[in-house]
Amino acid sequence: MFVKAYRYRLRPNCWDEYVAIQAQASAVYRRFIDYHAVYLRNNQDPNQITELDFFPDEESYNTAIKSVNKEPLIDSLFARFRDLLADGTEIDAEEYTRILFDPRSGPM
Repeated sequence: MFVKAYRYRLRPNCWDEYVAIQAQASAVYRRFIDYHAVYLRNNQDPNQITELDFFPDEESYNTAIKSVNKEPLIDSLFARFRDLLADGTEIDAEEYTRILFDPRSGPM
């Protein structure tokens, strides 16, 4: 499993628009790849969001993202999303690969 993790801060009072943008973007992604997204709000700063996107594997992600990025709707959604970011906010992005490990018995 391949995971893309993003961290960013939203401007106050834009949660509903943020959710609408994410729903539309998810619909585009799902046309090209089976994936699951989780959005976490920070308890100390509710404007800070951590987004976790789970993909079957990195190769599938790389193939699908090429098609996703060709979709005109994605450009407009990303522009709207950037407008929701708090002033001075950069989007931190990291990539992870899921490893199976059971602490009771060791690697699976």
